[in-house]
Amino acid sequence: MRRHIINKIGQMADFAIKNEWVAEAQSAIMFMCDS
Repeated sequence: MRRHIINKIGQMADFAIKNEWVAEAQSAIMFMCDS
C-alpha cells in the first residue's frame, strides 16, 4: 500500500513538472508573439 502511495506522489510530481514546463513554454510563445 505504501509503495502505491509513493508511486502516486511520484506521478503527481512528474505531472506537475510537465504542466509547469508547458505553462512556461506557452508564456514564452505568447511573449514572442506580442513583441
